[in-house]
Amino acid sequence: SRCKHIRLNNQAVTLDLGLLPLSETETEIQVQVYSTQAQTYLPPQLQLSVLDADNQDVMQAEARATEAIQLKFTGSPGEQFSLRLVLQNASFAETFII
Repeated sequence: SRCKHIRLNNQAVTLDLGLLPLSETETEIQVQVYSTQAQTYLPPQLQLSVLDADNQDVMQAEARATEAIQLKFTGSPGEQFSLRLVLQNASFAETFII
């Protein structure tokens, strides 16, 4: 699992990415975002999106007074996807290859 600490509008959050091989052709990807600050809740309206190789939104989750947002999806080795976090006018994006 990989962790990345991100600041958006003075809000510190952690992006945790885990890969679980299910077979030779399929991998489960688990993405979790949680607060790294003293308050346990994520900032409301924080959005997490998963984008495919063409930068199209394929999944989205939004924090609503929750401690974490989590998305799970499967992909094939060599496949590319991006994760994007948006909070008001601030955003963070990173591309990964399975």
